[in-house]
Amino acid sequence: MENKQYRPSWVKDKNVAEDFEVIKSPEIDLYKDFKTDKGCYVLIRIYRDTMEIGVAICDYNNLILKWIMQHI
Repeated sequence: MENKQYRPSWVKDKNVAEDFEVIKSPEIDLYKDFKTDKGCYVLIRIYRDTMEIGVAICDYNNLILKWIMQHI
């Protein structure tokens, strides 16, 4: 794929590096390739009114282990 010919829509007319490239992940089967983490899962919430992102790291007993807030 020639980099100068293909640009994602979000790039539009922006300047890009000479070695700019788009890396696409391989397609997966959502059922066959599904694997759970043995320890935890992540919840992500966007707070539009305060311009913050909240990330909760939870164990499989649904106990929140860590809570991270980041102003964007």
